[in-house]
Amino acid sequence: SITNIVGAFIDEVMERGGVTDQFSIDLAGAGFEIAILLGGIIIGGYVDRTKQYKSVTLACLLSTIFLVIPLGLTDHYIGNEPFLLVLSLLGLGMAAGPVQPINAELAVDV
Repeated sequence: SITNIVGAFIDEVMERGGVTDQFSIDLAGAGFEIAILLGGIIIGGYVDRTKQYKSVTLACLLSTIFLVIPLGLTDHYIGNEPFLLVLSLLGLGMAAGPVQPINAELAVDV
């Protein structure tokens, strides 16, 4: 899953993006994990109420595509902005984290 890959290589991604302090990298990693949880709670709660599994899953996947781009462009101008990098990381957690729980819930409802 994308969250496992990003979590495993977060040191390299953050250092190339301009975040070099180990404590800041650790905080970004913790923020990423918290964003995954919050995304699951917020988006999962929305899907639980509305039962719009497909449209929400597609929106999460589309968001994930755009949010992963700054993580891969850390050698270019757009990726050298630590604020943009951290925001992208947190957004990626919010968007990618809920995909599996939403579709597991869909399997149970069917």
